[in-house]
This record gives sequence, C-alpha cells and structure tokens, in this order.
Amino acid sequence: MMQNDTIQILIVDDEAAGRGILSKLLPEVTKLPFEIIEASNVVDGLRIIGENKINLLFLDVQMPEQNGFDLLRQLDKIDFETIFVTGYDKYAVHAFKFNALDYLLKPVEIEDLKRAVNKAVARIKDKKNNIEGIAQLLPNLEHLTFDKKLAIHVKGKVVFIPLSGISHIIASSNYSEIVMADKEKFITPRVLKEFEFYFKNISFFVRINRAAILNTKYIKSYSKDFPCIVEMQNGFCCEVSRRKKSEVLGIFENR
Repeated sequence: MMQNDTIQILIVDDEAAGRGILSKLLPEVTKLPFEIIEASNVVDGLRIIGENKINLLFLDVQMPEQNGFDLLRQLDKIDFETIFVTGYDKYAVHAFKFNALDYLLKPVEIEDLKRAVNKAVARIKDKKNNIEGIAQLLPNLEHLTFDKKLAIHVKGKVVFIPLSGISHIIASSNYSEIVMADKEKFITPRVLKEFEFYFKNISFFVRINRAAILNTKYIKSYSKDFPCIVEMQNGFCCEVSRRKKSEVLGIFENR
C-alpha cells in the first residue's frame, strides 16, 4: 500500500493557521503512522508531489495566484486521495457532494476530519483513488468565484457566515458568540482562542482583551486615554486590555 505502511500526507494551504490546525488534529483522529509535509502555495505543492509518493492531499481551494483546482489541473497523474479544505458556500458544498469527493469546512471540526481521514484511508488500502471524481468536479466549479466564509454548526445545520460581515466575537463561558454587523448572532462551541488562531493572517480581525475579537472595519470610535473604550458601528462597546493597548491602538491607527 505505502512504504513502511506510513501514510504520506501533504497539506497545501496558504494560511499557516490552516496547516497548523490540521497538523495538530491529525494525531487525534488516526492511530496509523503518518508523515506530514506542508506547502504554502501551488508551486511548492506540485514540487513536493513530484518528489514524494503522496498518499493523501489536504488541499485548500482558495489561494492567491493559483488555487487548489489549478494544482490539480497541472498533474498528469492523480494517484492519491484528495480532501478539499474550504470555506465555500452551500452551492460549492453541493458540488463536492455530487461528485463524491470529500471536503472539510473551515474551521475544521475534529469529527469531520476523522470521518474524512477514515474514508481516505479505506480508499488507500483498497488502492482506489478519486481521479474520475476530480475530473468531473473541475468543470463544475471552474466558473464560480467565492468570498471567504466561516462555517458554523448551528442546531444540526451548517451556516455559512461571510468573514467580512462579522462585527465582533465575544467569549461566553465555553462558547463564543459571533455578532454580525447587522446584529444577527450565532452561538458556537468554539472558544475564542480557536478564532484567534484561525484569523491569524487576516489583518482586519484583532483580539483586544481576553473576551473579545473585533473586526476593525466596523469600529465607529475609540478613546486613546485609559480606559480605552472601543465602540462598534452596531453599538457594541468594550474595553481594550492594558497589556494589549499599545499593540491594538497601533493596528487601529493603521487600518
């Protein structure tokens, strides 16, 4: 099946946070031995595929310059399993399902990852691959464009929230409350630290204290004196912590 029964895994994602989350969660979902190689862009991903026997590819769909589909189009042979990692809307998700390919929604849920990995490992053991499915998928999605979205599991449904529409996220015990610019709210079991990690490379999100992450695009005003109070366009107000005041004010002034 694979050399020394070790699964060779390649993660291609331009966001370090996305690669880091998968690398952190994979040991929790499979007991099989595996090795992880990471790439931050399509060019490096193609080079790694050419130099290694990859068994499983985690492929981010939306990346700058070249996207995940561009990577697949440049391969003469696809002899590995592919799990797409996406924040796409429901239409793209339906396309993935229709073509019987697996996908993960960002931020990645551990149970979804476990399901996808188990499915991929079973195919690897059976020496199957998804060449036909990928060939059908590319033309179906080639013409679509997408805004980056966050997938939130709400009462048995998956709700897709545009990142650009989030005003702020506040901690609530072991949960987080996502508040949109129009004041619509979503409750999720994800803790604030997970969002901070996920938003690491998204410049308009900033954590201002232990309990709040703000979208700087929706800041109405803030005071430079102590206490430093931030007011959002939807009326929400909160205080910047002493420890983070200098850093946060620097971000505000350069936004």
